Amino acid sequence: MNFRKNPRLISTPIVVVLLSGLIVFLWKHRRSEPVYEGRSLTSWVSDFNRGPAEYKKAREAILAIGTNSLPVLLSLLRRPEEPWQNNWIRRINRLRLVRLKPRSSLPYPDQVVSAFIVLGTNARPALPQWDRIFRSSNHGIYAAEAMTLALGRETLPYIAAGANDANAMVRSNAAVSLRNLASDPKSVAPLIVRGLADTDAGVRMRARWLADDLSRHNRSGYIDGLVATLGEREVGLKIAAIQELERLSPPGTNAISELRRAAEHSNPRVRNAALGALKPQENSPRD
Repeated sequence: MNFRKNPRLISTPIVVVLLSGLIVFLWKHRRSEPVYEGRSLTSWVSDFNRGPAEYKKAREAILAIGTNSLPVLLSLLRRPEEPWQNNWIRRINRLRLVRLKPRSSLPYPDQVVSAFIVLGTNARPALPQWDRIFRSSNHGIYAAEAMTLALGRETLPYIAAGANDANAMVRSNAAVSLRNLASDPKSVAPLIVRGLADTDAGVRMRARWLADDLSRHNRSGYIDGLVATLGEREVGLKIAAIQELERLSPPGTNAISELRRAAEHSNPRVRNAALGALKPQENSPRD
């Protein structure tokens, strides 16, 4: 047999081997997921936000599947649909060597967030994996939304770590997600202040938006949180908290007392910021 005269004798086995490898890869990476009433979990999640009747039925399905839904929901948070897989599946099916089922279209991110909200505290086992997605994925904002809305204050340590991350996108996502935890302003305020003092303009903008919103809806709670932040050791955080208290003038008796203490701080930047914040108070009429 002369391979030189007939190169197809070489190329054909190579193509067969490559196609076989691709088929095995796609088979192994097919999504295996729970089923409820004959429908896959993904198809149920895709029904969220389509209407009251669809939402009610999808909620019933998520609750019935329970924690078994977490691996699939986490994978949906981790990455968007990869259309190349369906493209290759269609090409292989045309060869009629094997029949592969195309992947169904994936839910939108906000529908996945809705599924986590329905799970609520049942989503707790996913926290470690969720944190990795939040800190590393381009879709970290959806991960932050999903878990802060599902678990509330339980996510604060993770969001706090994200607010200190070296990646500005992670810090920005942390700042945005804080609005879901605003019912605890004393805990949220130090993280807002950290955002206001951030070196990244996008992070500062998101922190400013949240600070303005919180000062309108829970002024006293936000001020208490800012006063607590004055106890932080980082000079930048102290100064940012002082500037916020100055912006909210008059901040209240307790805050003024803490500002006077800050005016005696060993760091001149802290002293000057505190003295500047106290000037309007000292010039105001006393009761």
